[in-house]
Amino acid sequence: MILKRVSIDVALFFAIIIFPWWVTLPVAFLLAFYIDDFYELIIVGFLLDLLESSPSSRFWGFQFIFTFSSILLFFLFRAARSKISLPDRS
Repeated sequence: MILKRVSIDVALFFAIIIFPWWVTLPVAFLLAFYIDDFYELIIVGFLLDLLESSPSSRFWGFQFIFTFSSILLFFLFRAARSKISLPDRS
């Protein structure tokens, strides 16, 4: 299980570098829904902010939009997973 998670993390890290944000972020969101406590989603959001974002007047000069949305969706997915019964992935 740990090897599978580490390999997913490495693949996601390379996806951050290779693919644009609009490809990487939805993949990370899907992984967050299917993997228990996918804290890497917050790291993905932070790395995307470091690599691709800049202060914008659209968000009142706030630069960390990906990080904020990743934290928000992490807790949203966590709450949704507790309400939805998913099949055992063992």
